[in-house]
Amino acid sequence: MDLASDAEALVLDPSFRGTETARLLTDVARRSRIAVEWHGGFLLAPEEGNAEFRGPVMVPLAARVCRSYAGSGTLDAEVLGHAAASVVREPGARREWGTQDEVLQYVKQLRHVLVRYG
Repeated sequence: MDLASDAEALVLDPSFRGTETARLLTDVARRSRIAVEWHGGFLLAPEEGNAEFRGPVMVPLAARVCRSYAGSGTLDAEVLGHAAASVVREPGARREWGTQDEVLQYVKQLRHVLVRYG
C-alpha cells in the first residue's frame, strides 16, 4: 500500500486534536502529500449502545471503559485508544473479559458500536 497513491486524505477524530498522535499522523500525511481532514467525532454514553449490535457484552464493557478512562462518562476514539493500550500494557488486568486477544477484539467491536450509534 502506498498512502500517497491510495488515499486522498487522512481523516482524524477530533479527540486527537492537539495530541502527539495527531502530530505524528499529520507528519505522515505531509510526507505522503495527502490532506488532513477532521471529522465531527463520535460520542456515546454506554447505555446508548445496542446490546444486539456486536453482542451483549458491549454495553457493560462500554460502562467499564468509561469508568476507567472517560472523565466525561462518554466513549470517544481517545477513550477507546486508552482502553486498547491498557490491554497491552496490563494483559492480566482484564481477565474477566477473556484473553488479551479477545479483549482487543471487544475494544475493536466497541469502536464499531461508537461509530454506529455515537
